[in-house]
Amino acid sequence: MFVSDALPQVSVLKASKNKINMTTTPELPVHDYQQRLNRSRYNIKLLPDGEKSLQFLDHLSALGLFVGRVSKYAAHLPILLRIMGPVDLSAMTRADVEHVIAFF
Repeated sequence: MFVSDALPQVSVLKASKNKINMTTTPELPVHDYQQRLNRSRYNIKLLPDGEKSLQFLDHLSALGLFVGRVSKYAAHLPILLRIMGPVDLSAMTRADVEHVIAFF
């Protein structure tokens, strides 16, 4: 008797029945942008001029930007506000914003 005769024979067709059906598994959020956005909004709310910044994020959402893009802007916004220091956001012009972004 050979060693190969003692081993059970497994066919390829039987093994393929054990594959996981990917269409029935629930999709989990990989990046969870909504949770990131909520966390960033909470942190922005604590900053000076936080309400103006939250209005800006709401405006971006109203423009139809995806949640992931708004979440990215929300994550960078506190850093930009700290770099700018105490400034009246409603008095800033487009040139002022471009100057801050160029510095960042």
